[in-house]
Amino acid sequence: MSWEVHKPHIYEKWKQYWYHTHPPDIAEYSWNYLFTGGKEIRARLFCELWRYLCPDKTVCAELAFSIECIHTASLILDDTPWMDNASERRGKTTLHLVFTQKKAILLAHDVMYMVYLIWNENKPAHISLHDWELFMKDKLQRLMIGQWYDLERTGKLTDLASLKTGVLFELVTETVAVCTK
Repeated sequence: MSWEVHKPHIYEKWKQYWYHTHPPDIAEYSWNYLFTGGKEIRARLFCELWRYLCPDKTVCAELAFSIECIHTASLILDDTPWMDNASERRGKTTLHLVFTQKKAILLAHDVMYMVYLIWNENKPAHISLHDWELFMKDKLQRLMIGQWYDLERTGKLTDLASLKTGVLFELVTETVAVCTK
């Protein structure tokens, strides 16, 4: 419930940013592609966990959105020809087929830059910027290793699951823990 309350405001804010920083034809298709149709499990879990741990403290739902954005950027990359070469995601033609492979990669970078902006804009006061950024970088590095294992078909299935899907759920729970002390 909490994510649904926060989502419209967050989406409007970051949609305006997205439309302001991209040409209109790219902005419209890519925003709708990137941010509609997903289950938003990580954002929902983030908000519910925050409310459970600190019911009197306002949920920093922009951080929940930033974690969804990381997931979204990873899907863009995962769909490209040099990874899974998917032609469709969530019932829509993948970005590398709508635009080009190079533009899809640029969009993944743009999403990650938005993550960076959101992440730093919502840094808790009790943690240094250096530690806050290292916290994120560690998770991103592990996510990349998970993709590497997936491409190489090496490692145990449990390692792959913990490094791909699991890392983002760790990021949810640990971010809530850090932010709520």
